[in-house]
Order: sequence, then C-alpha cells, then structure tokens
Amino acid sequence: ISVNVGDTITIKNADTVSHTFTSGNPSDDQIGTEFNSGIISSGTGTTWTPTNSGEFPYFDRLHP
Repeated sequence: ISVNVGDTITIKNADTVSHTFTSGNPSDDQIGTEFNSGIISSGTGTTWTPTNSGEFPYFDRLHP
C-alpha cells in the first residue's frame, strides 16, 4: 500500500493465532527499526504512524 508520513495504519489480526508486524526481513541483522508491534493476539490489532518515507518490507516474527 502507499501511505503518507503521519497517516495512521491499522493492523488487525483476523487469524486464530498470534502474529507480529515487524519491519525488515527475517534474514536482516537488525529488524524492527521502523515498526515492531510485538505480539498481536487473535482478534486484536495495533496502529502505526509512519515518521519516515520510503519502502518498508515487513514480516511476522512468529511465522516468518
């Protein structure tokens, strides 16, 4: 998706198991520098407001 700096992104977990929303790639030495939700339980969610522009890969730390 394309968003603007300052927009609020809502991440919802509609799955039956927990997940994370973490910036980077599983093979990176450093991950989560732009965002790292921590564990998002089933049926819950979180938000992220970008403060930098660019492209940000992301993955689930629990299920990479």
